[in-house]
Amino acid sequence: MNKSKSWKLFKMEKILKLGTELYQKFTTGVYRQFFKFAMAGAICAVLEMSILVTLSNIYGKDNLLYFNALAYIVAVVLNYLISRAWVFERGKYNTKVEFLAFCAVATVGLGLNQLIFYWGLQVLTNDFYLLAKIIAIGTVVIWNFFAKKYLVFKG
Repeated sequence: MNKSKSWKLFKMEKILKLGTELYQKFTTGVYRQFFKFAMAGAICAVLEMSILVTLSNIYGKDNLLYFNALAYIVAVVLNYLISRAWVFERGKYNTKVEFLAFCAVATVGLGLNQLIFYWGLQVLTNDFYLLAKIIAIGTVVIWNFFAKKYLVFKG
């Protein structure tokens, strides 16, 4: 085997080892849970953005804050179902209390989302409402993860 091939194999082994270590680290504990949360959030974010875009295309951009709130609420319901079934462990509260706690966290999230979205519309104008929405979603994700993890579901 020539020197070039052995060097490439050595580099490939290092990359595979690093990849394996990262996979093991991020598929256990809170990393795994956050990854699942991020996947569920991505699905819900696509739904939320789709609803917002659809409504603004049909009805215009005069009511973006209302459309944003409606899109957020629909995405939150889907997020609750995914979170309960796949991301977080059930059992901290009974189902009714858990759902009410989830709604309380979502209401705070809606307030943050609306404030950030409104700010984005003021700074960026309605023409860049999707960028404002992405900033709002990205910011609210942090609140949602920790509030749901520690206040709603069982760690």
